[in-house]
Amino acid sequence: MVTTGDGAGVASEGVAGVAVYEFRCRDHGAWEEQRPLGTAPDDLPCPECGGAARRTMTVPRLSRGSRGSRTRMRAIEATEASADAPPVVTALPSAPRTRRRTTTNPALRHLPRP
Repeated sequence: MVTTGDGAGVASEGVAGVAVYEFRCRDHGAWEEQRPLGTAPDDLPCPECGGAARRTMTVPRLSRGSRGSRTRMRAIEATEASADAPPVVTALPSAPRTRRRTTTNPALRHLPRP
């Protein structure tokens, strides 16, 4: 949940043309605010004390958009989760099936098959 400029809470997923900006108050720490792209000022009043809070530079949230990026993020999270507790193998994998090669060449049709 992110607060907008008017103080209302808004979910930040799936909002087009809106960016999430982070501001930091010297006394009360950081909070996020959602505003249209390019409209965030350099300073805002802290919602708790009213003191000046500077906008901080953060990493863009590029993973919140398309379905492909969500799938990629799920794969990354699954990889990170398995680093601490990898899946345990209880048996050897079965032997691969070998398929006998058969030819469809009519000239070789009269030869005996193995």
